[in-house]
Amino acid sequence: MAAKNEMIRKEQKGLNHKNWMKSMNTTLRFGQFLSFIFSIIILYVSINLFNNNSIKAGAIIFITWFVFLLIINIRTSKLTK
Repeated sequence: MAAKNEMIRKEQKGLNHKNWMKSMNTTLRFGQFLSFIFSIIILYVSINLFNNNSIKAGAIIFITWFVFLLIINIRTSKLTK
């Protein structure tokens, strides 16, 4: 009886781990999608500022977003290792 309960616990633990991995992958993909959308918006805004002779503002927005993405990428890579 005890061996059967132990097997059930191991199976449930494995199933919970699979569900956790699926949800983590879905969350990461959704985050990547949102990051892509926001990156397109930031690029569009920066290009419009460059074209309207607001070069400093466009550069500040673009560089800030790039540094933000770099920091997020570093933190995400540490989580997945």
